[in-house]
Amino acid sequence: MRFGMRSSLFPLGRHDDWADHIREAELLVLEIGDNARLASCYNYLSSHHWIRGRHKEAIKLLENGLQLAESAGDLSVEVTTKFHLCKQPQV
Repeated sequence: MRFGMRSSLFPLGRHDDWADHIREAELLVLEIGDNARLASCYNYLSSHHWIRGRHKEAIKLLENGLQLAESAGDLSVEVTTKFHLCKQPQV
């Protein structure tokens, strides 16, 4: 549900609001140890940093997310992360 809030709030320009929902999701995901969903959190939060001009932080989150996606074996999240990093996926 928290990921879905991003889809609703992003087009309205309410970036801080959707980022808060993703940060709350991050805490829940850390609790259950789901690396694939944590990688998705980092992908979404990287967008927030990018929008706010914090490009180095965005890249760092994506790099962490890529490691998590690879360790979880989640190809979908891995490809999405590589797309945002402009890296060629190896499938």
